[in-house]
Amino acid sequence: DTVKVARLEVVDSRTVRGLRISNGWCPEQHVYFYARFNKPISEYRLYLDGQAVPGTGDLEGTDVRALLSFDGTDGKPLEAQVGISPVSMDGARKNLYAEAKGKSFDRIRREAHQTWEQELSAFRIADGDSEQKRVFYTCVYYALLYPQLYSDVDGRYRSSDAAVYEAKRPYYAGVLGLWDTFRAQDPLITLLHPEVMSDLMDTFLRHYDHCGQLPIWTLAGQENMCMIGYHAMPVIADAYAKGIRGFDAEALFRAMTASADLDTFGYFLRQFRGVKNYLKYKYIPCDLEITSVSKTLEYCYDDWCIAQMARMLGHEAEEARYLERSGYWRNLFDAETGFMRGKDSTGTWTTPFDPYANIHWRDDYCEGTAWQWTFFVPHDAPGLIEAFGGREAFTDKLDSLFLASSELHGNNVAGDITGMVGQYAHGNEPSHHTIYMYDPAGQPWKAQQRISQVMYELYDTSPEGFCGNDDTGQMSAWFIFSAMGFYPVTHGDGRYFVGTPLFRDLALRHPGGTLRILAPEVSRENCYIQSLSLNGQPLDRCYLTHAELFSGNALLEFRMGPEPNPDLGRETP
Repeated sequence: DTVKVARLEVVDSRTVRGLRISNGWCPEQHVYFYARFNKPISEYRLYLDGQAVPGTGDLEGTDVRALLSFDGTDGKPLEAQVGISPVSMDGARKNLYAEAKGKSFDRIRREAHQTWEQELSAFRIADGDSEQKRVFYTCVYYALLYPQLYSDVDGRYRSSDAAVYEAKRPYYAGVLGLWDTFRAQDPLITLLHPEVMSDLMDTFLRHYDHCGQLPIWTLAGQENMCMIGYHAMPVIADAYAKGIRGFDAEALFRAMTASADLDTFGYFLRQFRGVKNYLKYKYIPCDLEITSVSKTLEYCYDDWCIAQMARMLGHEAEEARYLERSGYWRNLFDAETGFMRGKDSTGTWTTPFDPYANIHWRDDYCEGTAWQWTFFVPHDAPGLIEAFGGREAFTDKLDSLFLASSELHGNNVAGDITGMVGQYAHGNEPSHHTIYMYDPAGQPWKAQQRISQVMYELYDTSPEGFCGNDDTGQMSAWFIFSAMGFYPVTHGDGRYFVGTPLFRDLALRHPGGTLRILAPEVSRENCYIQSLSLNGQPLDRCYLTHAELFSGNALLEFRMGPEPNPDLGRETP
């Protein structure tokens, strides 16, 4: 990014403070710091634009640096305690003193270890040590790094309008990668830390009050319009459906509808963002906007989530309106080719058509191909199955996804399309629900085999142990949910699709009690569910509800085997 202004000040013999305001991925990133040293500075020199400026301890410009010297003859290590703030240098000082004053490096290290031990211990796996177990706890660590706190200890924060505000509740907008996290990472935080999710709902509402729309993607508290869709909607609907309260739900619902109806809500990479064309044509024409297919599908899903929130709040007219919009995906389904396909403003399909092709941020699909995006209708699996001509035709197409060549065509293919199993791309988030679509098609055993394959083959403990970008915890959250044997495919209806468990004995401690998951025969070979029971009662369905799993203590038991049980799961999500 580009530095707008930077500042360094030597405050006294043990203190340096400064700031850096820059732009790049976000319009105006503010970072202020306050640093204290355990030894006096014996000598210092400041530099402006690469040139030393003698006789000053205070410089401002776009290239400001400091060289500090300390006496090391006592043989003791130099310690620097640094506080940061998005608001001011004094805010950084307050943060430092509130969190670290009087504490040694070793004490802070011990406290961090204790904090993470407590967080990781929400999951107890009785199985012996294994690579999969180490991957699991690594994923828990990554998934809990977000949402990122962006307010000082005194409650002040900087919002997307660059102004400073003050509130009693934490402001979680440091990084909100909602295009990724709405799928599983946010639902995981809902399970483990409902108080954080309640504060996040308040953050969403304040972001709307400051900026006129709900967040799409924030960095350093700034809205940057990165990616597509308006994915605050599934996060809100999912949280409310799972009992998260402590915020003004009606006000947030009004923010949902207002944000989803904006003709223009910004630009990313100089490309239009808004629903003007989506509402006019009931799909996004490929001659008017790039990534038109992907945008249409994601808008449809977000609209369905708004409809779920309307249903829960009793707004029947809004529920009907957004349910109708959620069906616009049908306008881009080409029955002849069996793919979601670009269509221009005259209603003509994009030609030539190649389902293996991608031109990064220049064609009809966002970071993917027609193969990957065709299945992004998680909210209307029955409708998608019907569009293909029934369950057999749909499962044949889904089988083909995993059996097709992994080749990609194009002169600038998105580097995000990774973790390939056929044309299934686990390394990028739009594919994460796709394996679970076997459940509503009545063949959950195929999901069980593929989920097991992904957990064993596409995650490991090497430095390249993820097959794609973790994307603020989403890649990790997929593994965590899938290892427990279920996954939040849809948001706002309180259901999880059944997959296949990874461990023999896993217990999850959550604020409402403990969920224990037993699968004593499970292994790489024994990935198929033979029977399923909840609290001793047999289940013949391939979905579970949030209420039955997390309203108190619960026992979920899987009996596993090496062969599919085609009679299990006849009751579909």
